[in-house]
Amino acid sequence: MKRSGVILAAGLSRRMGFPKALLVWDGETYLDRMIRTFGDVCGEVVVVLRPEQENRIPVRGARTVFNPDAGRGQLSSLQTGLAAVAGESVLFSPVDYAHVREATIASVVAAPAAPIVQPEFASVHGHPVLVSRSVV
Repeated sequence: MKRSGVILAAGLSRRMGFPKALLVWDGETYLDRMIRTFGDVCGEVVVVLRPEQENRIPVRGARTVFNPDAGRGQLSSLQTGLAAVAGESVLFSPVDYAHVREATIASVVAAPAAPIVQPEFASVHGHPVLVSRSVV
């Protein structure tokens, strides 16, 4: 089964003052880490940015798509990402979930086939989410 990855990084990060994608954790930016970990389990990885972020956020190892309507919120970025990928299933997450363990990602993609697979800890659902093309 062909699987695509979508990383949502088009937020304004108003409270932070700079893009969350550029935060550094364990020697990597959040975005670089997510591209790497999604790339390990996906045939293609797409990063969704705002158009004005094109020269501000470097994207290496993934394709970039731009959400011209990012002000509408995260759902519009997810829709932009889903429209840009061809996988039978799509693994997606906001960029600020870069701390997710690689074992968690592996368990999500290894789960039995279901329309939606989402990790859970202490009865709280999290990211990344794997969705079948049949539900999008």
